[in-house]
Amino acid sequence: MLLHGDFHHTHILSSKRDEWLAIDPRGITGCPVYDVATFLNNPRPSLLKKPNIKQIIKKRIEIFSKEFDMDKKEIIEWGITQSMLSAIWSLEDHGRGWEYGINFAELLFEIELE
Repeated sequence: MLLHGDFHHTHILSSKRDEWLAIDPRGITGCPVYDVATFLNNPRPSLLKKPNIKQIIKKRIEIFSKEFDMDKKEIIEWGITQSMLSAIWSLEDHGRGWEYGINFAELLFEIELE
């Protein structure tokens, strides 16, 4: 399936043409749950600083699961995968900033085990 590839909050705009418009697509193909996983861990880095982070992520998983008929476990597993990939990209590109991806993946592991 054709994916956005970088689907998150700052790439969704209100539009006169349509109600919402997704901008700056990478145009990759893959499993549609990948785009949901990318959305889960944004906005970075402020998301992990929220005191109710687990509830926020659980609610996002619940909404995506219901609205797009996606399996919650699959959303979590893709979220872990995407977070680890993001950590690797940060390390490769900047030599820093990888900690966020690792921390977010750990949070998703905790949620999956609950």
